[in-house]
Amino acid sequence: AKTLMQPAFTDDPTARDEFLLAIQRQAGRLGSLIENILAVSQLSESARETADSPLPETVSSVLARLGQEAERVVVDIPTDLPELPVDRRLLELVVGNLLDNALKFSPDGSRCRLGARRERHETVVWVEDDGIGIAEEHLVRIFDRFHQVDSSSTRSHGGVGLGLYLVKSVIEEAGGTIEVLSAPGNGARFTFR
Repeated sequence: AKTLMQPAFTDDPTARDEFLLAIQRQAGRLGSLIENILAVSQLSESARETADSPLPETVSSVLARLGQEAERVVVDIPTDLPELPVDRRLLELVVGNLLDNALKFSPDGSRCRLGARRERHETVVWVEDDGIGIAEEHLVRIFDRFHQVDSSSTRSHGGVGLGLYLVKSVIEEAGGTIEVLSAPGNGARFTFR
């Protein structure tokens, strides 16, 4: 923002647009981080206030917040799914974190898939990408609080390692389970029931 305020960029619309997009992107990341930190502090209390939530409407809300990135998400969700026994705000947090990771760790312009189906008495939901994947040694800790696969100071992806911890906590509080299948270079598929 300080750079954008310099007189040298007043007559350069390309540079201004680039800086404005960077500001918007970073503000979105900060907003997500704050939302995750607040959710961690209120998780037990919110999970006890469970209400049923419709998955299609929840997904629509999450996609609307993704802006242009939503165009990269292929959605395959039947409209006749039963509502899920999770507070809608928490379900949005789950779907939003899984989609955010899928988009963040995939090549620009690539597609991610979000789907759901009914299996016997369970609703199964998955988010799948063709991104960088996760090495086997990290899969056992991927849902730990503050765990990051790349925690170096030169890492290229934002976050503090709360998203997947929150995802698992919310799903388990609702009586569900989550699993991940992945291999380096072959993307990842997160499935919750």
